[in-house]
Amino acid sequence: MIKNTDHCRLCEYQEAYIQKGIICSLNNLPPAFSRTCSKKLFNTIAIEKTTSISQKYKELNESRLTIYLNIIFWPIIGILVLYADYLYYQHYIKPYDILTKYGPYGYYCIPILIILFCVGIILIGKGTGPYFEYKKEKEVAFVQKKRLDQVFQLYGIRYIVTYYPKRNFLDTRIMVKDVKLETSSRNVINLTK
Repeated sequence: MIKNTDHCRLCEYQEAYIQKGIICSLNNLPPAFSRTCSKKLFNTIAIEKTTSISQKYKELNESRLTIYLNIIFWPIIGILVLYADYLYYQHYIKPYDILTKYGPYGYYCIPILIILFCVGIILIGKGTGPYFEYKKEKEVAFVQKKRLDQVFQLYGIRYIVTYYPKRNFLDTRIMVKDVKLETSSRNVINLTK
């Protein structure tokens, strides 16, 4: 459900204050309208917000495959390293009782166990950490895009975002080339980057 402040965040007449929140610069009052605002002005701020929300949403959609491959690949490598750590202990330390048999020199094997264990945990985190961050960012971007779409739909505005083409398949950057806001009366607000 959208709030009046969602409309104001896209309007040129908004002013944000820490204590008061968002107020309208036309009457210096908080937003007070029932469904739509008759005095709204969607221009530069609306285009900038549309650009940033669309770019973030597309970046997250484009990185989905990489995130899912990382959640599979890195934890598997990490588990294999932990298993190698376990095998190292089982085959080289435990049977020969290195820690007690060789006295202080046997303790030189402990750093190898600790290093292998830490590398395994780090590799598991390398796959799972970005996945959880991706899920959190995706949820926020989805809510922002949904609110943007709902506000524009109330005013009969649709937006068209064009992106620069990727130079090659390794290019991961998403760059917005142009954003157009079209009203039902075909008035176009355009901002070219």
